[in-house]
Amino acid sequence: MLLRRLAGMDGVQICWDAELVEVTQGDEQVTAEVRGPSGTRHLTARWLVGADGAASSVRRSLDIEMDGIASFGTMINCQFYADLGPWTDHRPAALYWTTSPARNVFQKIDVNNRWLCQLNYDPSMHRAEDFSTEVAAEWIRRSIGPDLPDDFDLRVTDVIPWVMSSTVAERFRDGRVFLIGDAAHQLPPTGGFGMNTAVQDAHNLAWKFAAVAGGQAGEGLLDTYESERAPVAQYNADRSRENSRSVGRIRRLVESGTATVEQKREALRASTQYGNWLGMDLGLRYDEGCLIPDGTEPPQVEDPVSEYVPTARPGHRAPHVPIDLEGATSTLDLYDTQFVLLCGADCDAAVAAGDGAEAAVEGIQVGAAVDTEAHTDCGSSQSHPTLRMLRLGVDLNDPGGELAAAYGIGREGAVLVRPDGHVAWRDPQATATAAMTALGSLLLR
Repeated sequence: MLLRRLAGMDGVQICWDAELVEVTQGDEQVTAEVRGPSGTRHLTARWLVGADGAASSVRRSLDIEMDGIASFGTMINCQFYADLGPWTDHRPAALYWTTSPARNVFQKIDVNNRWLCQLNYDPSMHRAEDFSTEVAAEWIRRSIGPDLPDDFDLRVTDVIPWVMSSTVAERFRDGRVFLIGDAAHQLPPTGGFGMNTAVQDAHNLAWKFAAVAGGQAGEGLLDTYESERAPVAQYNADRSRENSRSVGRIRRLVESGTATVEQKREALRASTQYGNWLGMDLGLRYDEGCLIPDGTEPPQVEDPVSEYVPTARPGHRAPHVPIDLEGATSTLDLYDTQFVLLCGADCDAAVAAGDGAEAAVEGIQVGAAVDTEAHTDCGSSQSHPTLRMLRLGVDLNDPGGELAAAYGIGREGAVLVRPDGHVAWRDPQATATAAMTALGSLLLR
């Protein structure tokens, strides 16, 4: 799907069978030397993003080290087809762990009896290259059980070795080069936060590139990428490592001949956090970066991993509130390519939703002039390439004050939300001047 999307975009060139040889950069541009079937090419751009995985050539070319625990597990990912219903249908689950003599993890992929198994092997006893599909099949059979029928059908389709690590790059940026995804951080799979963290990286960086490239922000805005994303990557890596230890403890107790029932029960109680990550998923927050703190404290919860309390405190994800505005059914639908200023019904910033909108936004210019022509696809609210302003009760229905209360602005305040849905600024007693000053200070870095 991504490939089809890219292929249909102007200005996108896809190079197959290409190898990065070297990265060089100057004050205004970065050049990648790329070797392909037709020879060596030099690709020059304003910025370069290394999204090339755990063994990132981009990262190595910049001599960026990884901090943390590397290579504490050696695994083989195997996709296979088999009917495991006799062992799983009576206890449906997302994941199944097996214990000795074969410590592996099973995950059902689809309804066609396609499964993924992660084989855990000791590199001192086995080599990754020795795991053919036939060898992998034997390991999987051993995990399922010793008394399989002779006609039990199991077909392994692929075998992919990998190394489990919990590491974060010492820096996410080097001049005009940025690291995202596994190139910037490797997380244990226990929790599934690797892909989520990577997509968040890309989202965070994309809107900032767009703002700078479009002339609405200074290049200093790009400095906030690392200050925002590195702490999140470290937090997610630490939590994923804790999940791995939790699973390991249960396995050891199950295999132990001396562990008491109470010890096993306690291990299971401690593992209930595994799979309950609402606090991590939705409570994600930035403490510094492209935001202006409002002096409030974050919501207090007993377990920040599993518990989530919606808040519009600067740095947090803007809360979901049901709305009905031109096809948008949630406030989250409003946050896409622009900053959004939500003004309380009696907020002085509401003047910005009238004739003064263009003049107020016109002062936010960097390098190139900003087009202040209103877009017609935003209804009665004023729109601008940088900012969309909505007054509650005028442009956006809020009869019960639910939205104003959820965002902590009442009738006289305002809140500024970034294109990626994180709150940038909030003031319960806002003025139009304060709102525009806040936006300008965030962009004109």
